[in-house]
Amino acid sequence: MTGFRLPVVGHQYCVLCPVCSNTVSFSCKSANIYGVKCYLCHTHINLQNPSEPLTPDDPGVLPKHSFDDSVSSRGVCYSMEVRESSGGSASAQVAMLISKMTKEQRHIMSKGPYSEVQEVFSARRIQAISDKIWFLHPLVYCVEYLFFGDKPVAEVGNVRLFRREFPVVGPFYIPVVKTSTSSAVPLTIMIVFTGVLTYITHVVGEPHLWHNMKLIFMLFLPLCGSLWATVYSDPGYARPTFHSVPSLAADGPSPREVEGGVQQERESSWEDVNGQSVERRWCSACGIHRPLRAAHCYFCGMCVNEQDHHCGVIGVCVGRRNIGMFLLFVLICIATMVLTVTTAALVLRSCVSQNMGGMDAAAADSKGKGCKAMTPLLYALLVTTLVVAVFLLLGTLPLFVSVIAGVLTATTTRERLKHIYPSGRSPFDRGVLRNAWDFITRGKPASIIDDRFVSQCLMQAEKADDFIL
Repeated sequence: MTGFRLPVVGHQYCVLCPVCSNTVSFSCKSANIYGVKCYLCHTHINLQNPSEPLTPDDPGVLPKHSFDDSVSSRGVCYSMEVRESSGGSASAQVAMLISKMTKEQRHIMSKGPYSEVQEVFSARRIQAISDKIWFLHPLVYCVEYLFFGDKPVAEVGNVRLFRREFPVVGPFYIPVVKTSTSSAVPLTIMIVFTGVLTYITHVVGEPHLWHNMKLIFMLFLPLCGSLWATVYSDPGYARPTFHSVPSLAADGPSPREVEGGVQQERESSWEDVNGQSVERRWCSACGIHRPLRAAHCYFCGMCVNEQDHHCGVIGVCVGRRNIGMFLLFVLICIATMVLTVTTAALVLRSCVSQNMGGMDAAAADSKGKGCKAMTPLLYALLVTTLVVAVFLLLGTLPLFVSVIAGVLTATTTRERLKHIYPSGRSPFDRGVLRNAWDFITRGKPASIIDDRFVSQCLMQAEKADDFIL
């Protein structure tokens, strides 16, 4: 029987599927089994003659009375095409292979361009949604025109650079992202809420409601100030290397350019941080290996140091240099929403109690002209304000908690969502208390936007014009 081999119970074997050509690994559980099922195409393979599959009515098992489950010449004999395998089961071998490939890919190659292309299209979809609120954009245009003018001194990526000078501060540059028009949404909501509650409080005339309104008025200026300080500040842009191809520096890479870049340029460099390898990916748009924890923002068109996320509500990146001001803005928003909900609820409760006869006429008159002057339209505005404020509060609180959690664990929102660190813990984590102390005392690094940077942007713009001509 030179063309056959005797199976040994407990040994591992492998055979080639005659239908899908997949290598099927299996363990010999009994010497009276001569059929095995392919886990890909579900073909029943004949171990005695693998080139011809078993028929559907053939179970591939000898009757129990014809064999005593020991190795004997009377039992099943495998074809020589059935080879012994040194590995485990098929699933175990596949898992080991995938694990090995993943480990090698993480240490040798950067991630493929597919995720970059996804980010490009995601940025364009979100921007298209933002463009639908064009009727609110004039509010931002007016603010920018009054404070910055209409002609930037230079542009880089999707960021316009304006130059202003004050007697004490001196000259400085203000970066304005093209998506800054999104900041009209929170500003408009705040103006509408304040106006509605002020008018309704005046109509109701209850003195204790004006205490809440005074607090809302006091928060209005800090809210606008923190909003504009976050939107019109450098979030921590990384200095790009201007390419010889002007289109890359002007508008950023298209999805086709991202996919078709030179592979050598996309190779990552790796740095050891506290015993953990951290990737520095190549950015084809900026022409640099991104600094540690930096990411390219396709809204801004530049890499941002320690980018937490690009906030679509205010239209700007939250990064190393403006995350503190962003937290202050979110905190003021939460306080404003709490006061708005409280004031609207108090007005609604007072009007309901009066309409339900909860107080006599003298008490109602002592409270003011009140609910007698409330029209159905005012009730609708009041309820709408209350409901919207509650939803905004419920949406803002998780954001604040998420950013604070990132500060305490030395991670960013982007790093947590994309699982940047395989171990699940940031190599920059030094403990909750130390992370909080470092965040408070570290200060802001110097901005790259200075006279030298602006002159480079102008030179690049001239090269782009020459290239087009």
